[in-house]
Amino acid sequence: MKKNMSRLSFLKHKIKERKKIYENVTSLAVKEKLRSSLYLNEALDQPHIYRIEIINTLKCNAACQFCSNERLSEDCLTMSDTIIGRVLQQAVIHRTPTINFLGGEAMVDPRFFSLLELFAQAEMHIGIGTNGILLTTQHLHELKRLGVMAFSITIHDAVAEKHDRTVGVPGAFVRIETALREAHGMGFRVGLQTICSPESIASGAFQRILTFAHEKKVPLKINPMMPVGKAARAECLLSAEQTRDLKRLVMSDPLLSTHCIHHCRMERCPMGRTFVGITPAGDMLPCYFMPLSLGNILETGFDDYLSYAQSFPIFQKMGLAEGCCIVAESPKFFYEILKPLYEGEPSLPLDLRKNPAWEQKIRSFHL
Repeated sequence: MKKNMSRLSFLKHKIKERKKIYENVTSLAVKEKLRSSLYLNEALDQPHIYRIEIINTLKCNAACQFCSNERLSEDCLTMSDTIIGRVLQQAVIHRTPTINFLGGEAMVDPRFFSLLELFAQAEMHIGIGTNGILLTTQHLHELKRLGVMAFSITIHDAVAEKHDRTVGVPGAFVRIETALREAHGMGFRVGLQTICSPESIASGAFQRILTFAHEKKVPLKINPMMPVGKAARAECLLSAEQTRDLKRLVMSDPLLSTHCIHHCRMERCPMGRTFVGITPAGDMLPCYFMPLSLGNILETGFDDYLSYAQSFPIFQKMGLAEGCCIVAESPKFFYEILKPLYEGEPSLPLDLRKNPAWEQKIRSFHL
């Protein structure tokens, strides 16, 4: 009885934390799915996909020097209508409440607004991760018309010239500032995202971004540098001390979050349990930053994906400590898994179902 009461108390706490999300959702059907998924995951310990991150295209209008998507689905840059239809079908069957559009740069896809409308009609809460370059006044009005009122913009420095140099697009930072101002005036729920890396700490860029977010009073989600894609090098990893400092910072500031720390509270990584990332080719990733496929959406439904994912200890709820990101924080995972993948495999993501040796390697991996 005490254990059940503890879980119910925890569930109430989680729902309270999500209150801001619910307040920005007008559809009762979406609210019901959000609460249902949360209840399955947290109260009943039953894995359920709470969020899809869909990479509708890997094409991009920027040229970031550390793009995490390097070598990901190189032979298929844009998702076909068939795969999009299958994602929609599974989302409806599974009653998945949220979907985030990422890239590449999701907005360069000519079908972008049609895709948003398609998933909005399926009563899903929609988010967008963007570099902000295409967030024109016209596009903001179109997002509002579709009821898509939440998005996040990635920022690499608060000095315009330095940010623009990083993304390779002159005027990109001014576009972000303009979009933030206009979006707030139109009632959007806007957040910023950034990367904390040894380089951004040393150059002062990370501190400048923190100051910028506080001055603008905009929530800032921080990803520690992931040693994947163009950044698949050991020197891109934060040191143990830098990782501890970052966690202390985020835990002390309600404006800040990571994908494992929200509202100054550590949570367990959702990979392979409440999350699926889907590449343009249809590969189902347990983590957006992990170049491993647990199946293809054309052949694998969400229930099958979850069942397979849960056969790997690192994807189970108790597989990792609260607040731990295995990709960003574990040198062991880098040297034993990521480095061999990028150096030895000709095509990524690697389908574990078709590679027994790698399947066993991931299944037996432990920190």
